[in-house]
Parts: sequence; C-alpha cells; structure tokens
Amino acid sequence: MNNKLSCSRPILMILMILAFRPVLAGAAPGAGQPGAFLKVGMDAGAAAMGSAYTAVFRDAATAYWNPAGLAWVKRQEFMATYTVFPGSGDYTQLVYALPLNAWGFPVDYKSGSKGAGPEGTIGIILRRMVTAYDIEARSTDSLNPDYLFANVEGAYGLVFGMPLGRNIYLGLGAKGLYHQLDQEDAAGWGLDAGIAWSGYPGLTAALAVRDVYTCLEWSTGLKERFPMVFKLGAAYHMTIRETHGLLFSADLEQSLSHRAARPRAGLEYAWANILFLRGGYDDGQISTGGGVRVPWIGWARAALRLDYAVVEDRIDGWDHWITLKIEF
Repeated sequence: MNNKLSCSRPILMILMILAFRPVLAGAAPGAGQPGAFLKVGMDAGAAAMGSAYTAVFRDAATAYWNPAGLAWVKRQEFMATYTVFPGSGDYTQLVYALPLNAWGFPVDYKSGSKGAGPEGTIGIILRRMVTAYDIEARSTDSLNPDYLFANVEGAYGLVFGMPLGRNIYLGLGAKGLYHQLDQEDAAGWGLDAGIAWSGYPGLTAALAVRDVYTCLEWSTGLKERFPMVFKLGAAYHMTIRETHGLLFSADLEQSLSHRAARPRAGLEYAWANILFLRGGYDDGQISTGGGVRVPWIGWARAALRLDYAVVEDRIDGWDHWITLKIEF
C-alpha cells in the first residue's frame, strides 16, 4: 500500500495479513499471490469432485472452468453458489448461461416461424468474496480498535463458447476485477480461453488458460500481475443399465508462478439423472458431496437442481458449498 498506511498503521497491516492467510492458503497453492481468490473455484458439484472440471461440460458452471464447454449448454441456466469459510468469510457466485439459438431467429416472414439461431452460448459471471467482515483497525497499540472493516474481492465476466467443427469447441472470456481493502481500492481486467474436443462417445478432453494478461491496479499506483494458469483435463461418462451413470474426470493444473503442477481427480455416480453422489481429490485434499435434480417443474418445464459439497481446508478443517441451479 502507500507509505502513510504502512508507517502509521503497523498493527493494522499485521491484522490484514493474518486475516487473509487462512482463506488464501485453503483456496489455492498460489496463496499470497495476486488473484488467489479466483482459484477457489465455482459450483458445489465441481468442488465435490475435487475441482477436476476442465473437461466436464454439462451446465453453466463451465463458464468458469473452461469457456469452451459453454457450447454444450443448450438451455438457459441460472446458478447461485454460496460458500462458507471457517471464521467470518464467505463467497457468493452467480452465473447465467444463454444459448444464442434460444432467441429463435432468423424469422421466416412468409410463414411467421422462427428458425434456428446461431451456434454458441453466452455466459455472465458475478463473483464476490469477503475474507472477513470484522477486521480490526488500530492506529496505536490498544485493546479497542478504531473501527472495523471488511476485505472484499470480486470479479464479473462475459464468456462465449462455440463449436468450430470436427468435434472441436472454442471459448473466450473477459473479466473485470475489483478489490476493496480498508481505505484502499483496486480495479483491473483479464482474459480466459479454452479449447475442447469430443470425438469419442462419452469422452471429452480440454485445455484451458486462465488469467491471460490479467492485472490489478491499486489507488496507490501499485500494479499486480496475476500468474497465468494452464489446465489440462479429460472426462469420461458411461451409462450402466440406462438409469445408472458414472463420470470420471482428471485434471492437471500448472501455474507460471513456477509452483509444482496440481493434480485433481473426481468421480460421480448418478441415478436416473436425479440423485448424485460425488467424491474428489485435489492435490492432497479430499472432498465429497451429493445433489438432487427435480425435472420438469412448473409451467415452463424447468428443472431444479441442488448440490452440496464439503471440501477439506488446509488450515481450518472443512469448507461448505451449496449451489442452486435452474434450467429453463
């Protein structure tokens, strides 16, 4: 931060560091790096499978994991995820996916009918993390704080995925970033991209690149560049006796921060696409969870899905995830 903040509030800065450390350490191996909150992930279903989701394409969550996967989303979807971290922090995420052909154009003016729209799906992402709501600020060594403040980080993005032909799919995304820390704030932007292949029944493979030229500039003039991250993934879905399904997934993530590659693996059992049980491994951490999907509810023949996950935290035990999804 600026010199004034560093010199006049040494105790405040120590409290900030202590407040950030648990969440960042549990969120990603890039703890302490710029944009560590972006690595926390999205969707309780994915979290329960160890976040091995780069090549799993079935819902709006892929807007985060791999933009190319949006090409598989054929219905409008809205999802909301809420995550509780040990202590006083939480994480809220909203995603909306809109297939372009849902608009039903172009129009045949002679018959009045609407033809098929263009290929591809648009995704909108909103994310907000609060590391702590009650960080104490002190200008002197006293028992009573001068005031309380929160550490707030967030991102909003626009993503697009489309088929290229020959079972190849491409996705691109742009995002804006913000960070509010006591009396200082920052803003920035970045890019994400992904490519996917599905040339064999049930099998998908994908490569995603996150934080391409992503940076954050503080009101003090300090600029932070986020390390680029590469993710390689594969997934295989098999159906057993029509109503039973298994999904296997595996990921390998490598950051240009020169840290070791991060392996992930996930397994899901589904019964009639209604009940789900999941488990996962994420670079030494385990996770588990489940979900239920209620199809064809209401006049719009929408489907409602609720997922839950509990994820091992490196420092403070377990994090709890809840995601609500609506397909319409």
